[in-house]
Amino acid sequence: MRQAILLLVGVVIIGILITACDRRELNVPTDPYQVSSDDASRVLAFQYVTHIGAGDYYHITLQETSRHNRDINTDEVTISIGDSLITLYYVDFVPMFTGWLSEDAHLLSQEQQVNLKINDVSIVNTLVKKVNKANAAFPATYDYLLPLNLNWAVESGNQYQFAKAGAWSNNQEGDYHPQYVYSKRIAAYSRSHTFPSNCVDISGTPLDVIISFGVEEVNYKIVGNTAVMVYQDELTAYAAGKRQEATRQLDFQALELYQKVKELNKS
Repeated sequence: MRQAILLLVGVVIIGILITACDRRELNVPTDPYQVSSDDASRVLAFQYVTHIGAGDYYHITLQETSRHNRDINTDEVTISIGDSLITLYYVDFVPMFTGWLSEDAHLLSQEQQVNLKINDVSIVNTLVKKVNKANAAFPATYDYLLPLNLNWAVESGNQYQFAKAGAWSNNQEGDYHPQYVYSKRIAAYSRSHTFPSNCVDISGTPLDVIISFGVEEVNYKIVGNTAVMVYQDELTAYAAGKRQEATRQLDFQALELYQKVKELNKS
């Protein structure tokens, strides 16, 4: 009996230690590309699609954190979301994206069971919670030489929030993955942020520079060796100080990528 009690106490202590390890501080990314191979071997990401009107639709991607590219990839990757079975297709469009992605955007409810399979082997089977969307009040004009206070609304809080800003040229090859030179993790309950003057450096760039800034909502966790990221980029772009009303620059880049995938599947 005494041995049984000691064994039970030992199991409880081990459980407490494991729980403590699971609560370690995560290196929360603002982009799937930022996940380190030290943290996870792959990233399953759900990106909210702002250009679809009705419902909360997400593009789904799977990337390897080792960054090695294969000319031919024969892995069969599928995602089950509720009763829906979704096939992810491997593409290699450097510098835009290398990995697997869904051909279309897919509806994600408040919290759903998601099962990722590679070659019919279950890799991740977990609950995925969609992000509550931010809706920012972007000004009509923006002068990067002056501080700017941005306000937004979120129906209810997400796990993490980031304020982001960046600059790039339309003529640069790296359009598809602009590097945000200003990125700050802010409290999940915050609903405003002041971007300091000169928060992005556009010195030495052409006159056609685009400046983008906004807020990002993120839910993030690591399951086994897989990072699971659900996120929304509430961003807008400015050219010559004026907001580009007809476009959210990053969304059009995503649309171009997914259009290439559809053309690839038709061939």
